[in-house]
Amino acid sequence: MNNFYLNKAKMASLEKHKREISENIPHTIRAVKEIYSKMTKTQKEEMKELAGYPKVSSFTPARNFGQIDPLCTVVLSQTGGISPLCLINDTFEDTGYNEKSLRDFLAYFKIPAEDIISPVLPQPNKSVSAESIPVPIIEFERLKEFAVNKINASDDIELYHKLKDEDILEQLSSMQKKDNLHRTTDTYCALLVIKMILLN
Repeated sequence: MNNFYLNKAKMASLEKHKREISENIPHTIRAVKEIYSKMTKTQKEEMKELAGYPKVSSFTPARNFGQIDPLCTVVLSQTGGISPLCLINDTFEDTGYNEKSLRDFLAYFKIPAEDIISPVLPQPNKSVSAESIPVPIIEFERLKEFAVNKINASDDIELYHKLKDEDILEQLSSMQKKDNLHRTTDTYCALLVIKMILLN
């Protein structure tokens, strides 16, 4: 999921910025009613949960009177797929709900984006992960010995610090026959052991 799609916890961060923000109440009423009219009962319940409201009717002040705060605005815009600022005034162009439109909204009302938008964390490379592969202790010790020997035998120890996972895997693959490594489990475990040794 994209980091600008906020979950309930992130939506709750908007609570401390609670204030009425509509700059054009008749427009806000029309815009909220339009979004609301397109929702199913299930979507309305999901929206209530996302906002942390006790009941669906908690959106009534926004729908009937244009009384809208940052939390309600972002929940409605994320659910309706429109720019948050478009709920505030008709002078804003609807660019859809995306990271830029959310950041523009937060900046406009001086709400720190880092409180709301999660940073994008790098995803682990599953193709080189050995955490899910069970390794008997005796096998682990054999691999550890293999890894230590390979590192100690290296002319340039810094080489292992500079190599990417894929590069290390390629080198290990070329050693398989000579060092009697099994193609999948041992190679991946050896990679993990080498990385653990280098980090210690």
